[in-house]
Parts: sequence; C-alpha cells; structure tokens
Amino acid sequence: MGFLTVSLLLFILGVMFFLDRALLVMGNLSFLIGLCLLIGVKSTLSFFLKKGKIKGSIFFFLGFFIIVFLRLSIVGFPLQIYGLFQMFKSFLPFLYDSATKLPIIGRYLRNPQLKKMVDEVSAKGPIRMRQINLILLLFDNLRNLLKILLLSKINYFICCNYQKLQIIQWKQNLDILKSQQIYRTSIY
Repeated sequence: MGFLTVSLLLFILGVMFFLDRALLVMGNLSFLIGLCLLIGVKSTLSFFLKKGKIKGSIFFFLGFFIIVFLRLSIVGFPLQIYGLFQMFKSFLPFLYDSATKLPIIGRYLRNPQLKKMVDEVSAKGPIRMRQINLILLLFDNLRNLLKILLLSKINYFICCNYQKLQIIQWKQNLDILKSQQIYRTSIY
C-alpha cells in the first residue's frame, strides 16, 4: 500500500512540475511494484491481461514506453491516464458511493446529475450514445458551474469594491463641482 501511495504522490508531483519525466517514471515503477506487492505478481498479470481491461493496459504501457524511451512526457502521460481510466472505470460506482458517505464533501457529491454521469461512464453498452450523453452532461454541468462562478465573482466585486466605487463616484462629483465652481468664478 505504501508503494501505491508513493506512486500517487509522484504522479501529482510530476504533474505539478510540468510533466517531469523522472517523477512520472518513478511513479509508474512504484505503481507497478505496489500493485505486485498488494495482490501478487500472478494476479497483477491477470489484471492487466483481462479481456475487458486489455485496451486500458495497452494505452497504459504505450504511455509508459513513450515516457521512458521516447522522452515525450506530454504525449505519454495522457495515454497513461486514459489507460488507467479504462482499467479502473468499473470501480467508479464503488468509489462514488464511498465518497458520498464522507462527512464534509459527501453532501455536495450527492448530486443526481453526478450520479448519472458516474453510471454512464462506468456502464457497458453502445459507446457512441454513452459518449454523446456524457459530453452533453459535462457541458451542462460546466455551464452551471460557470454561472455559479460568474455570479460569485460579480457578488465579490460588488461587495468588496462598493466602497471604492462610492469613493470614485464621490471624487468625480467633487471634480464636477470644482469645475463648475471654477467656471462660475471665471465668469464673474
């Protein structure tokens, strides 16, 4: 379990340091070693060679090969992420159900649209229709998120800058009054 934690940490650091090749390679190796130590070598091989996970395994090891031998982290890392997603997507409903039971963030994750999206991603069936529905659902969620962010930014601007706006308006009014005063004194 320690190697898997180290691999997650190294992956995060590798992304934070703009896809640093050395960190990503160490993360990959510690992931493979951790998986072998956790479930055994034979089970690890059977996991990667299962019929439903062969596509994900190909993408994962292709990304690993590109990172290590071709030194192209920017190409290999997205391939690895896609491969890991393909291998572990059947695990998403369990992970989602566990996350909804967490004390603080659980109530935010109990969203019917998010549940539907998790079910769509992890389900098996006609791929085209699932992908189209998933994309539409993602765009709908992104649109709602952007609305919330925009409204919160507007509210923040209004609340924090209200006094500044009043001062600017007051100064403008004062400038107008001064210019009118100067104009009046120059006429007389």
